[in-house]
Amino acid sequence: PLPSGIAGLPDNPNLLVRRALGVFALITRARSRLIVPSRYEDVNLIVVREATEDVYAQIEHEVVPGVVESIKVTTEKASRRIFEFAFDLAEREGIERITIVHKANIMKRTDGMFLRCGLEMAERHPKLQAESLIADNMAMQLVSAPERYQMLVCGNLFGDLLSDLATGIIGGPLASRVTGHGDGVVVHQTILDGYVGAGAPSQDPPLHFVVPAISLLRDLGYDENADRLGEAVVSTLESK
Repeated sequence: PLPSGIAGLPDNPNLLVRRALGVFALITRARSRLIVPSRYEDVNLIVVREATEDVYAQIEHEVVPGVVESIKVTTEKASRRIFEFAFDLAEREGIERITIVHKANIMKRTDGMFLRCGLEMAERHPKLQAESLIADNMAMQLVSAPERYQMLVCGNLFGDLLSDLATGIIGGPLASRVTGHGDGVVVHQTILDGYVGAGAPSQDPPLHFVVPAISLLRDLGYDENADRLGEAVVSTLESK
């Protein structure tokens, strides 16, 4: 069971759904599209985020009054699983270069193990180019030359931050797709948190729901239907 909401903040519903369905990987696909204004034209990036551990494990306690401790959890099992998933995805989609994002220079045990698992997985996939980059430098590189990168593999916290950064540099959430992956499970996710107001769902932009619906149709093999819906979206946006 998850701890109850604190100071009036409810538990994140996305987190509840992911845990219930066993989702361990979140994929954000950020690709430049001519119909969505942005500062960059040649971005085609996938961010693979481990979704079960890190500081989002929600292990917190008050040491003494006024001092709260949050524990960062990293396991070899989950680290190997996310890298196996990412490298297999890269091979299926023809990606040539993978960047492992970490802070092993500071968190030598937790991120050190995450990095080691990634480098070991790279040795098993010699046809793929693997590099590692410290997380803060990665953020700078993304806003400097995002077109250089094809796939980032990150822990939970850095993956959360860099996914939103990647979404921002290509013009916002309508130009990206987010899916959650578990064993035999794929969740096609709307991107609403932080992007729309707190009004009723009927007031939310409909494209926030149409875009993941297109992704769902493709995943189910209804490519023709997905194409028709995608063409309708493009036509609508171009007419604005």
